[in-house]
Amino acid sequence: MAITIKKANMPKTDRGKENAPAAERRGATRERGTAIIAIAAIAAVSAAIGYTIHDACERRRISEAREACDSAIVELSGAANGYTSLLEADGTTAASQLEPNDVKDLKTIDSLKKAMLAGNPAAMKCDASKAVELNSTAAKARKETETMKANTEALNTAVKAVESSKLDKTVDDASQLLNDSSGKVQDPKTRDELAKAIETRDSETIGKAMKTVGESMTAKKKADEEEARRKAEQEAAAQAEAQARAAQQTQRSHSNGWNGSTRSQSRAYSNSQNHPQQSQTNSGSPKPNWNTDSPAGGNHAITGGDNTDHGHCTPGAVCIGGTCNTCP
Repeated sequence: MAITIKKANMPKTDRGKENAPAAERRGATRERGTAIIAIAAIAAVSAAIGYTIHDACERRRISEAREACDSAIVELSGAANGYTSLLEADGTTAASQLEPNDVKDLKTIDSLKKAMLAGNPAAMKCDASKAVELNSTAAKARKETETMKANTEALNTAVKAVESSKLDKTVDDASQLLNDSSGKVQDPKTRDELAKAIETRDSETIGKAMKTVGESMTAKKKADEEEARRKAEQEAAAQAEAQARAAQQTQRSHSNGWNGSTRSQSRAYSNSQNHPQQSQTNSGSPKPNWNTDSPAGGNHAITGGDNTDHGHCTPGAVCIGGTCNTCP
């Protein structure tokens, strides 16, 4: 009996490998190595391209951040310059030099002083090398810009408040002057102009009107003083004239009385000479003593025993104070 042996069914690949020559196997190995190298090269190129793309994007982000930062710094600089310009303006300077009695509301001056102390922000630069740092600087600059704008607005408001308070004080002073000047001006029209100026609430117009009223008041006061001086001089002259007339009248009265006394004394002397005994008897006085020791020799004083002047003189003489004086 014949025996038949069958080969087992083997996979083709295995059979191919098993049967493939060595040269073919080496070729396949080379192909696999080439594929690996190609894949590595592709990966390297891809990485390089990715890095290049990332670097380009980062540079773009930095550039954009720097541009935004520079813009924020420029805006901040403009806000700071605006505040400085207002701080140094003539209006601000004039308002800051006002005294408390120049304004109606003292609080306005305090607010102005506070607003003038705000100051400028610290200097900033966009010199960072990273976008995140540049963005941070830009944010700070924008915040400072808002602060400077607020400070500028506050300063402007404070200046206007002081100016308004000064105008209120000017109007009050002008109104007071209008009341006080009633009947005290040389030209009443000046007061009419002042009243009109007050209604305008224009400080310059009011100031001019007040100056005109003040000058008119000064002129009126000077004229009144001159008139008072003139009247005083007239009254003094009239009084002096009246006193002079009174003195003359008194002098004439004394002169008339003097002459009458002289005549009476002369008659009394004549009577005493003609009736010496009768005079002595009637008077009851001691016999008078005749003193003829006068240096002039023609003047005689007569006194009685009681040392009393009896007014008797020699003819042609007048008895004055107990002494006989020769009449001229």
